[in-house]
Amino acid sequence: MSAMDEDDSSSDEEFEVSTEDYEEMTRLEKELSDDNRNYDKHVKYIGVLRRSKLRERLRSAREAMSDEFPLSEALWREWLCDEVEQVAGAEDLARVADLYERAEEDYLFPTIWLEHLGFMEASGTGVENLRQLFEAAICAVGLHVTQGTAIWNAY
Repeated sequence: MSAMDEDDSSSDEEFEVSTEDYEEMTRLEKELSDDNRNYDKHVKYIGVLRRSKLRERLRSAREAMSDEFPLSEALWREWLCDEVEQVAGAEDLARVADLYERAEEDYLFPTIWLEHLGFMEASGTGVENLRQLFEAAICAVGLHVTQGTAIWNAY
């Protein structure tokens, strides 16, 4: 089944989706439309979309899940990794930076702060912007018992 057969995936690149994945995707979409508060079904749906490489639908599914639940560190890191891989310009940089900020608001994840700092440094953001981000990271997670020193060391 071609990914282009779906109306709402018109901006996804064309990928072949296995019949099994297509059936599971369809079933999970129906179940989520009936009960959008099922955490495990959201996770499974995101997994199927990620495996099928349906990026636009995957982004929408992640947004829908994050509207209902705070995401785990693993889900945020996976989402951020997928988005960082697709950065192609200034607009994408801003979108990913905003996504990092959303992740940082969900929980205190020192690893996500470190990845955010590394991403911004690699993107060539100005020294002043980077310093402000480091100071925000130190305020947020600098006293984290097991990982706070990593932020200080990176600064």
